Amino acid sequence: YIGKGAYGGAAADGAFAAVESRRPPSQIQPNRPPSRVELNAVALAQTQLNALGYTAGPADGIVGPRTTAAIRRFQAAAGLPVDGRMSDPLIAALRRQSTKSNLQARGR
Repeated sequence: YIGKGAYGGAAADGAFAAVESRRPPSQIQPNRPPSRVELNAVALAQTQLNALGYTAGPADGIVGPRTTAAIRRFQAAAGLPVDGRMSDPLIAALRRQSTKSNLQARGR
């Protein structure tokens, strides 16, 4: 699901669509083991945070202290409510920023 390249490319959009259609991050239950889709969504977010310079740690699908701190920094920079949690607005903002950065890297 993580796809090719620093920003995930088309595979990233497919992973986000799969996550959004099955179980949005806002519906992730904190007291049960995460599903494979949820792990992939977190790993993709970690990959994108790392690519954007927010140092989320390894893209392992586990929201640990580094990932939480990276999410908080990104949320603050993106003008989102800062809570350090995976959310639909976070995923949408990561998608927008990653697409924007990818286009800038290509010179568009």
